[in-house]
Amino acid sequence: PLAIYGASLETGESGVIYHSIGNNGAFYSSYAAIPHFSEQVAALAPRLIILSLGTNESFSTALTRNELYRQIDTVVVSLQKNCPQACILLTTPAECARRRTRWVKKRRRVYYTPNARVDLVRTTIRAYAAEHRLACWDWYEVAGGKGSSKAWREAGLMARDRTHCTEAGYRVQGEMLYRTLMKSYRDYVDRVAQ
Repeated sequence: PLAIYGASLETGESGVIYHSIGNNGAFYSSYAAIPHFSEQVAALAPRLIILSLGTNESFSTALTRNELYRQIDTVVVSLQKNCPQACILLTTPAECARRRTRWVKKRRRVYYTPNARVDLVRTTIRAYAAEHRLACWDWYEVAGGKGSSKAWREAGLMARDRTHCTEAGYRVQGEMLYRTLMKSYRDYVDRVAQ
């Protein structure tokens, strides 16, 4: 049997090679459960691995801080073992909302409330990064913190589900992350030059 896990088309030119993996509904535990995942990532010889997970975990009411911490550790340790040359950057989830319903005068009304469990996930990711000396980009804070999901929705940057960004919102997120990475790189170059 033949199994293809991905393809990398390269020109041989110098520059940045960007690879992305995404799986709707994925958790840290989802990637930990993929056989040989970190070995396959190692074949790409990454210099930077960005783990941008946590939103789905925030919708799990059964997931505890300790279990999330262990799941993050399983993925990170495996990647560090197989990709020792790579820096790892963790990101936190932005504020998102839970869909709720209530009955008003015999009619079902849908409304959204901020997902309070984002804070548990965010603080766990930040704590893990700090305790393991990993970089962490606090997307929650960068996106505007408390109340930001409503502002992003009103600006057309968050989808109707109040969980995912729109295409424009993801472009803004990508641009903000790019600027952060470039600023860090320039700061590093300045320090080395001194």
